[in-house]
Amino acid sequence: MLLKNAKDWNNSSLLTRYLGALLVTGLAFAVRYMIHPYIEPYLPFQLFFLSTFVVSLIWGIGPGILSLLVGLVAGFYFFTRPYDSFATPSINDVWVMLTYTSTSLVMQALTEYTRRLMYSSELLLKVADSNYRLSLYSENEKIDVSRKYRNNQKEVDEFVANLNQTLFLLSSDNRAQFLGQAHHHFDTHLLVSLQDEWSAIFSSDDLERIQTAKKLALELNNLPSSFNFRFSNEEPSNPMRQGEFKQIKIGNDFILVCSVKSHAFSMV
Repeated sequence: MLLKNAKDWNNSSLLTRYLGALLVTGLAFAVRYMIHPYIEPYLPFQLFFLSTFVVSLIWGIGPGILSLLVGLVAGFYFFTRPYDSFATPSINDVWVMLTYTSTSLVMQALTEYTRRLMYSSELLLKVADSNYRLSLYSENEKIDVSRKYRNNQKEVDEFVANLNQTLFLLSSDNRAQFLGQAHHHFDTHLLVSLQDEWSAIFSSDDLERIQTAKKLALELNNLPSSFNFRFSNEEPSNPMRQGEFKQIKIGNDFILVCSVKSHAFSMV
């Protein structure tokens, strides 16, 4: 798999890349010029082929083409007969230059493809490692949340089972995650809708005083706040029950408990 930005495998500046290409090619020329008296007229381009490969491997295909062109001109002018001249080359020299050029281009294409493939593999490995770490962190977080929830739920179950007069439970920020659990301990005909907000349990005529009592219970920090109420399925003429709000802490969560002092409902 090749990524779209695989061509950016080399992050060197343009100046660095092309100056580096000229320096490496210049070094190849200096070595070839020094040994020229001993090997003339053979191997006019071989050291330039090596410099082109090194440049392509380090800085990419652009600087590699520059190295190829500089080596082609230098090899033709200095190391092809007649020396130090741009005279018309022989057929044999033309074939040598064509061979050098075509081989260098193929080598550069393969080198560039390999470098991009390596870069893509490195990026994909980093992404895979990052995803693994995120997945591991998420899984550990889920385990931790699940453990806390089980601990809290266990404490809530024990609390509800041992408190006969509890009507419902509500977290202090009005999230009703424990409401359904409390419901299992009471007759369903007494409670209207546990899927709606908690106020659906009470008669609409009594909601204002209940809201006030709930606010006071939160503000007074765990001190009881009493109120009178009817269930929502009762007539206004029915006698009121007395209830109170308390705020307790179960585990790490603050829970608002509404309890009823009279035994006006039966247990399941």
